[in-house]
Amino acid sequence: MTPGKTDRIRAYLKKRGCPGHVVEGGLERLVAQWEEATASVAGGYGLGLEDYLNDMDGRQLIADVIDLAPASVRKNLTSRVAKADTRIKVVLKPAEACLWGPAEAKTRGWTARSNWWYFRIPENPGPDLAEDLTTDPGPTKG
Repeated sequence: MTPGKTDRIRAYLKKRGCPGHVVEGGLERLVAQWEEATASVAGGYGLGLEDYLNDMDGRQLIADVIDLAPASVRKNLTSRVAKADTRIKVVLKPAEACLWGPAEAKTRGWTARSNWWYFRIPENPGPDLAEDLTTDPGPTKG
């Protein structure tokens, strides 16, 4: 990526409080992590709710910064994200509410249409995520 665009993306990620490795890796790293997360969910997600939310937050960050990338890079990354989105959507079902809770969704302006990753859960979650989704009193109950 061109230095100016990369700097804008990294500055945004830093301002959002992302860890150093995310800031340094930028959009390319976010897309690669999203591809890995979608493969993991498709294969029966083996982690819990906290990790799942972290993966969905990564998808949100992609949505937030993709337009900051230069057009020449954005086209390829957008294509990769679309393929990963398609892969994961077929193994998800609607959640009862935003995974971060309805109040957070309202505050941030998230909708099931625009920010679908926060409003869907795996049809066949692994044991840890399945347990968290049924017993966690955290954000999904908000």
